[in-house]
Amino acid sequence: MLVRGGLPARRYFLIRCTVVAMCGVLVALASACSAQAVLIYERERPSVSQIPRQGKIVVAKDDGSAPRVIAKGAFPVVAPDGRHVAFFAGDRGGQGLWVARIDGSHRKRVVRHTAPRTNLGIYNPFVWSPDSRYIVGNIAALCMKSSHCGTNVPVTLVSIVRGVLARYPDIDPLDGAAFSPDSRRFVLGQAPPDSPDTALVGKLKLASIRRPRHLRFVRSGDVPAWGEPGIAFERPNLVGSSPEGGFDAIDLVATPGGVPRRLFGGPTPNPSVEIVEWANGPGDLLVGVFDPMGKIQPVLIDPRTKAARYFPQKLMRISAVSRDGSTVLGESLQREVVAVRADGTVKVLASHADSATWTS
Repeated sequence: MLVRGGLPARRYFLIRCTVVAMCGVLVALASACSAQAVLIYERERPSVSQIPRQGKIVVAKDDGSAPRVIAKGAFPVVAPDGRHVAFFAGDRGGQGLWVARIDGSHRKRVVRHTAPRTNLGIYNPFVWSPDSRYIVGNIAALCMKSSHCGTNVPVTLVSIVRGVLARYPDIDPLDGAAFSPDSRRFVLGQAPPDSPDTALVGKLKLASIRRPRHLRFVRSGDVPAWGEPGIAFERPNLVGSSPEGGFDAIDLVATPGGVPRRLFGGPTPNPSVEIVEWANGPGDLLVGVFDPMGKIQPVLIDPRTKAARYFPQKLMRISAVSRDGSTVLGESLQREVVAVRADGTVKVLASHADSATWTS
């Protein structure tokens, strides 16, 4: 038997494997600890309607303290691991989608000649995968001053390492996007055509990272959100014999091709709702319920019991929910980035700011 340093080869092999495994665990723990909870937002941009626009992108702790400007740009979205931020920014070579480290260093343009198009009411133009390696969303062609921004916008899948993986020109307009919890698949919401018929429903289409160009229809629906409980999506909640009696409802499927069950909404007419995201901890779904004045009330829905927990504070925009489901990030009527707790406590995190996301 071979001996290495006085140890039998088999014993040496077992010790080496144990040391390698322990090192892997320590590296993973160190990575988790280094991914601190951060808040990202845009400040002092010229106008919400000005596309492309150039504000100041600010990173701070998740309580709003220690803010610092890291770049100029628009629509920043922090990666789930808290180490990178993606944003739109101008450059001498034209607009682009950029990815940088959370301190603003190591900037890299992953898509050239782009400008954002977004539903400013509730969600950002693109989303990160849970493993922080991919981005998918509305990444537009170069916006000329004399043309309308956002026409024929190809939805794009991007690897932050390899660049553009696929474009989806037929998905226009995009009505939400979401990655699976394991980051291997993603679903895109294709909005229905403009029509006075409110009964029209969008389409949900599925693809995988391994075969990103193989996009297939899976079901009707809008604004998907994919979490551990499954895929939540919006559908018209038709009440009575007329489509005008319909109000938004939310269904849930455990798998993309599964049988849907009603999660929110029923025979009684409900206000219009918008899906925001899943809370990672309790697995509740964050939605926004609109009042007649256009203000949004945050609501957390338990997918097991269908119980709805309403936050008392109404906002102009809802961005995210904390991992434990206790706090909602949003924007107030005074254009402040605020954290709202279920007991109604409101903390201002930043003033004269918008487009906030966090990893709290």
